[in-house]
Amino acid sequence: MALSLEDALIAADDLLEEYAADFEDADCNVCTAVTVSDNATFDELCEIEPALRDLEYQIREVDGSGPHFSANAVWSQLCKPVLVGLVGWDARRPELRTQAAYDTAYDHLNDLLPPCRDCWCL
Repeated sequence: MALSLEDALIAADDLLEEYAADFEDADCNVCTAVTVSDNATFDELCEIEPALRDLEYQIREVDGSGPHFSANAVWSQLCKPVLVGLVGWDARRPELRTQAAYDTAYDHLNDLLPPCRDCWCL
């Protein structure tokens, strides 16, 4: 069942709250972990950070079938706020604090969004 943009944003807020609670419990001040390979796949990133699968599922459920749809709005409001806590420089897991991890996840997840249609960004 596809989610409306409003429902997707509510789900994103719920995920952010859940991840924030997990982040507070994590021992993230210890940065001795080895980072993932620059060639890591999205699946390999998900083995380290299962919450990426949750975000992937949420994105797959976005309903872009209406007459107007902005993938950029969904990305900036739903996806990016969650993604930056999972991979990249602000990741809660030290081994995922790389630009390559962020780029891999970004490319995979952004490609899942329906294309923009009759929106302000076209």
